[in-house]
Amino acid sequence: MRIVILPNESQVGVEAAQIVASYVRSAPRPAIGLATGSTMNPVLDCLASIYANGAVCFDSVELFLLDEYVGLDRSHPRAYINEIRCFADRIGVPEDRVHGPPVWDRDLNEAATRYDKAVVRAQIGVQLLGIGENGHLAFNEPGSPHDSTTRLVRLSVSTLEANSRFFDSNEATPRTAITQGLSTITRAKHLVLVATGSHKAPAVADAITGEVTTAVPASIIRRHPQTTVVLDYPASSALDLTRLAAIREAEAITVDPGTNDGFNRAR
Repeated sequence: MRIVILPNESQVGVEAAQIVASYVRSAPRPAIGLATGSTMNPVLDCLASIYANGAVCFDSVELFLLDEYVGLDRSHPRAYINEIRCFADRIGVPEDRVHGPPVWDRDLNEAATRYDKAVVRAQIGVQLLGIGENGHLAFNEPGSPHDSTTRLVRLSVSTLEANSRFFDSNEATPRTAITQGLSTITRAKHLVLVATGSHKAPAVADAITGEVTTAVPASIIRRHPQTTVVLDYPASSALDLTRLAAIREAEAITVDPGTNDGFNRAR
């Protein structure tokens, strides 16, 4: 696992976007896993800027969403597929190459299974990930099994509270979703977890330096052979340098040049 700590969310966005762009340039048929939410906005904005400047071409890219709410109208602006289609338009990816869980199908369990197979078949090269304040990864809430696949899930109270700001009221916030499972997510070749803000600091610390446990779903990234964690100073502020040093050798953790300075400045 490689950890990069940068001063602000704008620089975090650049770092994560450059990882994606580098992959796209090198892969003949790139498949990218996308997360949504405010944390990802600087990453997606930077990718759009790179494309606009002619530094990368997305002509052959396929985009796959991590998750999707159940119960929203197809045209709802907060449906993740619509958010990602807006981004896809900015980078020249047509609608037929933007994929998400088919939550408008009648049989949601069958739809989840079908989407899981599609994601596995695509062989995701880079998977962008956020982390919930309760340590969730995609909509894999605490307690999700490490061998879980794409499925219908009920969202936790803390997730509902965090997401209610995107809707007219807490009552209007969807209670269920289809999410890629932890096993599905970790099939990607390269996991890139992005976190910004002090409100994410406890979850980041639990995931990176706590136990690898189903209680903190994001901790599973430490078992993946290629993981990059990109943080701003506030999101890194709860990391314990002593604990990190203790597990660094055992788990093959590398710290980028300048990261120690990032730890110091975050405090």
